[in-house]
Amino acid sequence: MEDFWNKTAQRFGENGDFRPVLIPTSKGLLNWYVDYLQKSALKSILKRLSGKVVLDVGCGVGRWSARLAETGALVIGVDLSREMIKKAKSRMAKRNLSSDFVLASANKLPFVSHTFESIVSVTVLQHIVDDPSFKSAVSNIARTLKTGGEVILLEYTDDASGNFSSHFPTVAHHYVDAFEVCEGLRLTETQGVDLSLFLKPFNSVIQKRGKYRDQLERPTSSSKYALLAASFYFLASLACALSLPIDLAFRNSFLRHSEHKIFVFRADNIRRRNEGD
Repeated sequence: MEDFWNKTAQRFGENGDFRPVLIPTSKGLLNWYVDYLQKSALKSILKRLSGKVVLDVGCGVGRWSARLAETGALVIGVDLSREMIKKAKSRMAKRNLSSDFVLASANKLPFVSHTFESIVSVTVLQHIVDDPSFKSAVSNIARTLKTGGEVILLEYTDDASGNFSSHFPTVAHHYVDAFEVCEGLRLTETQGVDLSLFLKPFNSVIQKRGKYRDQLERPTSSSKYALLAASFYFLASLACALSLPIDLAFRNSFLRHSEHKIFVFRADNIRRRNEGD
């Protein structure tokens, strides 16, 4: 997996955009659409992290580390990809933002217990495909959180029909069950992110074009490929434009059908539990 993410960062992270951690095989409006919906859904939550010590789990190219730093949070980003961290450091330096980055995986966080006032993880745990590593990541996140702190997740869920998960190895975990097993953590908030109503018909097309095992291959330069790609991006962009107002207005009203959801867990007595073990 380290090699996979390193290669993804090298190929798609040169232009300073978010393709390595969104939809690598897509350009333009489709990636903007995903980023905008996630940003708008998390905006009010991230604001309340100002002045807190925050861990950005699976920081990637620093998309959320930068936004957290801009809100006034003290950020430490952690990622298993050395290349992703290089991109994140470069992004932060260009924007004159301060943050520390650590090379490590989510299931082996190298921090002492009760270090962070908040922990943020956006579309990261869904890419841990084996169950033991996922459970270990959940346990490590709970262990490093202070009493009274919050874990903020934005992840793909299996409630929605269709998915865009074909670009990476992805599993829809049951996050509420997984985190509430950690004694002292309780779910306090759930939000929808993306109904993506008009993008549903593109799922089969995206899956055929964007299988993660093929995404590092260079596309062909034939005229047929160029025509198909141009047609796809035009129709996908139109679908984004049609889907966006519906997402913003109804993603929480039809929460079950949101492809991604935000889960916020609060640590009530996690310090006492860990200290007593």
